[in-house]
Amino acid sequence: MYAKHGIAAVVHKVPKATQNAYLRCITQFQKHVKADKLEDLLIGSDNPKAMQQVVINYLLSERERGTSHSSRNVAYHAIKHFYEINDIVLNWKKIASFLGSDDRTTISRGYTLEEIKKLLAKADERERVIILTLASTGMRLGGLSELKIRHLKKIEDLYQFTVYELSKKERYITFCSAECAQAIDSYFDYRVRMGERLTHDAPFIRTAFDKYNPTKTASPSPLNLKGIQSVIFQLIYDSGLRGRGIVEGDKRHTRKEVMAVHGFRAFFDTQLTSITKNPVVTSLLLGHDIGLKGAYFKPDAETLLGEYRRGMNALTINEENRLKIENKQLSQKVDDIQLLQAKMAKQEEELAAYRISTEELMVESAQVAEFYRKTKPLLDDIYNLKKPTLEGQGIVQKE
Repeated sequence: MYAKHGIAAVVHKVPKATQNAYLRCITQFQKHVKADKLEDLLIGSDNPKAMQQVVINYLLSERERGTSHSSRNVAYHAIKHFYEINDIVLNWKKIASFLGSDDRTTISRGYTLEEIKKLLAKADERERVIILTLASTGMRLGGLSELKIRHLKKIEDLYQFTVYELSKKERYITFCSAECAQAIDSYFDYRVRMGERLTHDAPFIRTAFDKYNPTKTASPSPLNLKGIQSVIFQLIYDSGLRGRGIVEGDKRHTRKEVMAVHGFRAFFDTQLTSITKNPVVTSLLLGHDIGLKGAYFKPDAETLLGEYRRGMNALTINEENRLKIENKQLSQKVDDIQLLQAKMAKQEEELAAYRISTEELMVESAQVAEFYRKTKPLLDDIYNLKKPTLEGQGIVQKE
């Protein structure tokens, strides 16, 4: 059984973006049933009804603990996947009935521009890169934590990211705003100034380091998923977007209006789609599977970049940067108008020349017609005089 090989059964054929969530859910389930080892979860497989009740009791305890319906749903699918991959047959339809209803009272939304500004106001250089990257790429935390320098490609004023590079099925590209690219360049420059050598395999976001310790500075470690989460929550608390304390009577797991991490993806989705009116491209830039459409619609990187640029201003947080982009776009429109005007002027010149040529041709045609009219009687007289001779020579037939 896969459980004998540790976590293999938990993440077997699970999308990379979901693996961490499944591992976390299985670990919590393992603690709940007081299983020392992962394979201990398979004890009693000869009594599926008893195992089934263990899973049901866990879901009920999660409901009692106040976890959200979506969290319980992820846990359900993680446990279901683990048992199915180990050939344990349970009545999952019955188990699912104990998930409870989705009784959320708050409709989640993405961050607003003002809320992200508050986060950035409390952020240092590294934290600024994290926030701007999440907001302007819509990237998942798992994708961000795995990025290396080689996964970034500078294209003019922004960066192209290759996410989940090693996964053929999940690999996709997305882009960051020019504002974010400036923050990334500044962050990289700082690391170089501190003595780090930025190699292709260096982490995109590294752990905090003592700049007075050359050994630590020169040996960067990637900031893992939990580390990035910690940075985000710290900024949320410091900015006042969410309080640390729990109001008496409130449940610890009450759903918030803005999900701490997913709120950035929701922001990206809303902002980009509102401008481009192209939800399919937005989904591709978010790394979503677009199903059957993906078999027919396969835009190249240049097409995706073009769509991204159309909506990039909506993903720019700083007002000054937004105005710069608007001015650049306006300048480009002026250039386009001037170019169009020049083309129209040239076409007018060509058309005028054509009109002149046509008029001259008509005059010449009229002159030829008038010359023919005047000379025709003379030509007829000459023909009649020459006709007998021409008939005698057989050049024309006698009438």
